[in-house]
Amino acid sequence: MSLGGNAFLPRADQLVRDNQLVQEHIRKKLQKQDFEQSVKAQLQTKHSHRRQKILVVANRLPTKPKRDSEGNWTFERCSGGLVSCLAGIQAKFDMVWLGWPGADFIENEKEVIANEAMKQGCYPVFLKQNLIDEYYNGFANNVLWPLFHYIMPPFDKGVNECSTGQWEAYRKANELFTEAILSVYEDDDYVWIHDYHLMLVPKFLREAKPDCNIGWFLHTPFPSAEIYRTLPWRQEIIESLLHANLLGFHVYDYLRHFLSSCVQLTSLEISAHSVDATTIGGCIVTCATVPIGISPEEFLSGMRKQEVQQRIEHLHEQYAGRKVILGIDRLDYMKGIPHKLMAFGCFLENHPDWADKCVLVQLAVPSRRDVPEYQRLQRQVHELVGQISGKHSTIATGVPVIYMDSSMSQEDLSALYNVADVALITSLRDGMNLVSYEYIACQHGKQSPGVLILSEFAGAAQSLGAGSIRVNPWHLQETANAIYEALTMAPEERQALHDYAFKYVTEHTAQKWAETFLQCLQEACSDLMEVTSQVPPLLPYEELLSDWSESVQRVVVIDLMECLAPARERMGMHARGRPKFIRLPTELWQCLKTIAVSPGTSVIITSDRDRKTLAALVGSLPVYVAPEGCCVMRRPNEEEWIHLVDDGDVEGREEWMDGVRAVFNYFTERTPGSYIEKQEYMYRWSWDHAQFDFGSAQAREVLIHLWAGPLVNSEAEVVVGDRTITVRPHACSRSACLEKLLTTELGALQNVDFALCFAVVSHRDEDVFDTVEGFFEESTASEYAYASAGEGEASGLATGLMSLCSSPRSSAGMERSESVLHTPTGPAPEVHPGELPPPYDWIPTAQREREDAKLQEAELEACRASADGADAEPEDASAAEHTPSSTDFELRQSFAPCYTMSLGMKKTKAQYALPHPYHVQAKVKSDAWLAKKEAEAEEAEAARIKALKAQEWDDIPDGKPGGDADGFSPELEPLDALEEEADAGAYSPVLEPLSKYDAADLLDPDEDMQVLRQVRKTIIEAFGGTVGGASSSADAGLDRSRDDELFNAERAKGMSQGEAAFNAMGKGDDSEYHGEVLLERKRYEWEDKYKPRKPRFFNRVKTGFEWNKYNQTHYDHDNPPPKIVQGYKFNIFYPDLIDKSKAPTYHIERSDTQDTVMLRFSAGPPYEDVAFKIVNREWNLSHKFGFRVVFDRGVLQLYFNVKRWRYSHELLPGDVDPVLHSLMPGIAWHCVFVGKGYEWHVCQNANLWVNPNEGVCRLPWSWHLQQGSGNCN
Repeated sequence: MSLGGNAFLPRADQLVRDNQLVQEHIRKKLQKQDFEQSVKAQLQTKHSHRRQKILVVANRLPTKPKRDSEGNWTFERCSGGLVSCLAGIQAKFDMVWLGWPGADFIENEKEVIANEAMKQGCYPVFLKQNLIDEYYNGFANNVLWPLFHYIMPPFDKGVNECSTGQWEAYRKANELFTEAILSVYEDDDYVWIHDYHLMLVPKFLREAKPDCNIGWFLHTPFPSAEIYRTLPWRQEIIESLLHANLLGFHVYDYLRHFLSSCVQLTSLEISAHSVDATTIGGCIVTCATVPIGISPEEFLSGMRKQEVQQRIEHLHEQYAGRKVILGIDRLDYMKGIPHKLMAFGCFLENHPDWADKCVLVQLAVPSRRDVPEYQRLQRQVHELVGQISGKHSTIATGVPVIYMDSSMSQEDLSALYNVADVALITSLRDGMNLVSYEYIACQHGKQSPGVLILSEFAGAAQSLGAGSIRVNPWHLQETANAIYEALTMAPEERQALHDYAFKYVTEHTAQKWAETFLQCLQEACSDLMEVTSQVPPLLPYEELLSDWSESVQRVVVIDLMECLAPARERMGMHARGRPKFIRLPTELWQCLKTIAVSPGTSVIITSDRDRKTLAALVGSLPVYVAPEGCCVMRRPNEEEWIHLVDDGDVEGREEWMDGVRAVFNYFTERTPGSYIEKQEYMYRWSWDHAQFDFGSAQAREVLIHLWAGPLVNSEAEVVVGDRTITVRPHACSRSACLEKLLTTELGALQNVDFALCFAVVSHRDEDVFDTVEGFFEESTASEYAYASAGEGEASGLATGLMSLCSSPRSSAGMERSESVLHTPTGPAPEVHPGELPPPYDWIPTAQREREDAKLQEAELEACRASADGADAEPEDASAAEHTPSSTDFELRQSFAPCYTMSLGMKKTKAQYALPHPYHVQAKVKSDAWLAKKEAEAEEAEAARIKALKAQEWDDIPDGKPGGDADGFSPELEPLDALEEEADAGAYSPVLEPLSKYDAADLLDPDEDMQVLRQVRKTIIEAFGGTVGGASSSADAGLDRSRDDELFNAERAKGMSQGEAAFNAMGKGDDSEYHGEVLLERKRYEWEDKYKPRKPRFFNRVKTGFEWNKYNQTHYDHDNPPPKIVQGYKFNIFYPDLIDKSKAPTYHIERSDTQDTVMLRFSAGPPYEDVAFKIVNREWNLSHKFGFRVVFDRGVLQLYFNVKRWRYSHELLPGDVDPVLHSLMPGIAWHCVFVGKGYEWHVCQNANLWVNPNEGVCRLPWSWHLQQGSGNCN
């Protein structure tokens, strides 16, 4: 059932789904809050039986699958990398690795592989090879990795389409990783996600497990905001990361770039090291810098091995008398190998005498050899090596550059580290570069340690910068000078640099990095507990709906902006500064109207915007409108604005308003993205569109200038809001103005038993919550309490009164119950056999409560009388001491449910909180649904009573009840009268013999039927019809008032854009769009009882331009293509349908042309069939795209749009489809029809038809029709 008709509110099932989503969000938030408020001692007790578990999630598992000689799979544990980094924390935590096993396994091998991996503490995530190609090699390494290293994505033809497919594969892979995490996750586990491959996992995991402890670490640089914003999927990625508890980066520059991207792409509250993402479903995210390290002990112990010492001696002999400059890099265009070679060549040009004194040993580990860019890089490096060697080589010393395209064993690498006099690292962009750490570790213990030359674009430069020579690799001369400085550096300076770097490397190890990150993750989760413990609890949804249903007099206060009309639109565009962009959804507007018109409900719409903007948003809603911070208001259905601020309270405001305007104008000119809002009593400076950091700094300057300038001796107050600064008089506070509005407009309301307030206000204006709560607690009188002036306890008489008033309903509540339950006063009426029941629901409970209320009133009056008598003439002193006077009674209020709510998970004075504007909108929809249900229930009850009262009885004169005037049933007649009628044969006639009648008086059945047919023919022809009465003209003279009423109501709705009516016989407004079809005469089985007539109808056809590829090629907007049919709306009226339990049906039938079909509607007596010719195109049967079939209140509505045509020029009828033939080579698929959205292919035996454009197999309508079936229901 829809609410108030389909044009007003959403369908009930849609509303139920919305409510279910809200319930799910609230349930998740409540679970999260319960977990965060638990104390550490409880957590330790809960998990005392097991160690804390860490789920390490990376793209690859730290194992390699191998198949032995017998064909069995085994896993070999890898060393180095994350394995070494996390080895030190395995003693404190249980650890499970999750990742791709490195190969694509067949289905029956996956279980064996998983079992073998679990023996190594790993859980494999199985990915298909095509998914790996798209997700890992595609999006992760071709899109994200270059972008994070400051390489802009290419903009070639076809690249965008390819990237979109790779993005979908990236999402799919992240979903599979999330499913794997959930399969091994247990409560309170820590999930540590690594690197850019899995940036969507935090959001997917948070949605599945709201209480999950999530950490994410990036092993690459994070680009600047200007670079990151070029990514098309920037918003999805950054919002997903904001669902983690902790985000870790190598250096502060990367953290700063991430926060800057959050500032420019979101409207969240951001500090130096955290982001409040609760408004988008995330949490309060902590951002930290945790630089990674190495395990220096592995290198130090490796240097003591005999084979390493032997290699070191061999290298000393090989390079005797020459300085060794070492370069170890992966062959990648981010490592700057060409820059290194060119700088070394420049060094040799400047110092040719060093050509035979030094040698550059460059190790380039190959990677991604199948990528063309890497192949070009390798050719470039080889050319540079050849140029330098050819120019500076000598016969005596050989070549100055030794270049190797291969990897090296750990022993050889350690020996080379030790022998090298200089390590040259020229990375163009590097997350950390641990080669520098390994070089420092292997140099320890040498008499003259080597010198590290480090690129300033490597993350290690911020850690080892003081222990190295920092260079800009793009400045070749600077790098050449650094090489000369390192080769000629004094031993004391070498030792000083090495000591600093070695101390850092040994203190900030890989194990220290892992422990620090986990400690930061634990602290982030603990801080989140402390913060959320001060946040109001989430709205008790079921309790609020229950109180709403039980209430009669309600007041709803809604802050329109942010709660229902968010100020930030898509693409980061703020609507606050652009009033024309602010929109209140039509569906939500109708919901507010339903609430406002419901009996006993008063709605107040508030806002800090100006009256013109709010009036345009609200429109004709019958609500109180209070814009400009409630300084002015407008009553429902009125146009006059009423001021709620007295002129005397704001005198002298002109003195400071001019100065405030001058200050705001000054900073508006100097702050791009800021603007001024002028209202009658206040000025507001907003910087919504400005950069967050710059706007914050400017806002501080604005405050300084205000207090030092125009507001020095004024009584104005400054309100600092979300990116706003407002200056207003003290008398214009929102709480004071709202209280005045409630007092003047709603103060006369009695017995308000429900109040609801949604608001998003600044910290200074949060008194509005206290105002609403206090006002309604003081406005609903229902009980009296005795307040003794000088005693600590009430008298027995007052105590008795309080006990009497403890009933759940007051006397006023009983009056309301009578209006709802229709229970009259007095005893229950007697109901005699055969009588109608009373036209109300007799509820004994309500009757007893009413009697109790009367008893309370009587006793209360007696108490007042006795109190007055005691005040006048007390009989004795003791009686005077214990008898309360009338002034000792004061009116106390009973608790009326009052809900105050704020938006977002933050500390506020409101009772409850909702996370997102979506929840507020869904809450308004549910309230509208309840209000509509109540209104329909009341209408149904009133109609039932009216029907019962108006029912006429055959044995009651004039249709009025006889006997007692207060009764509703006829008086019983004497039993003897009935007996006399029975004796007289009142129930069955006596059969008489045929001989009693003449033969002329007897009728022959056949002759009688002929006479009847002649009479019918005469009557039909008299009305201008034909024999049989099946003609549409036979409707002349019939009562068609109800048909006309429905027809006129539908016609009054008018036409939407692109629509036209088509009601004419055989054609519509345009003959191209067809119309009604004249049907052949058909005889109905019910013609003997009911006269057939044609139903009335009002139909629409929707036309427009189809901008497919063909039309885009051959037409433009100045020369548009022909309009085509895009959809239909049929409204067939059956108000007098005899059998209303059976809905009318519609069928598709063959038409006279191939491009059209006939849509026939059939109902039942007394309506004929009616048919229309429509285009022969496939319907879109999705409700999302406008499909609608409803029969309600005598109107059959069939709305549908047709699917779009797809232009195809690859196949012609009769061609063999090579794609389908390759998939199923045993069948020859022939194309039988192309165009208009269909591209049908039929196999040899013609039993199966395929439409490749849609990816479905089915039978077209023409085949159905050939088989004699045309029913499309």
